[in-house]
Amino acid sequence: MISETDLLKKKGVITHFILVNHSPQDENIIPRVEKMLAGKYPLWQISSQLEEDLKILEYEMITNHFVMQLIEQMNINQIEWSGKERQNHLWILSRKL
Repeated sequence: MISETDLLKKKGVITHFILVNHSPQDENIIPRVEKMLAGKYPLWQISSQLEEDLKILEYEMITNHFVMQLIEQMNINQIEWSGKERQNHLWILSRKL
């Protein structure tokens, strides 16, 4: 029997959920979210034992690692990407903010 995650991949859905365990409230919520999404989507959980001021840096480094792995696995060309001709729309939006 094929898993729901494999079916989603065949349809081109590559959604992953990254759950950040940052507080006591998160420790209560995360198990329920995991139960709800288990088998449907790949789940990742990150936490930090660092001081409060440094946690955001560790979360950023972990997220960068995930993104770099995804770029490598999907063989994404960051220089000649498919939307390059339309990227000026992004810059126009950022100027208006």
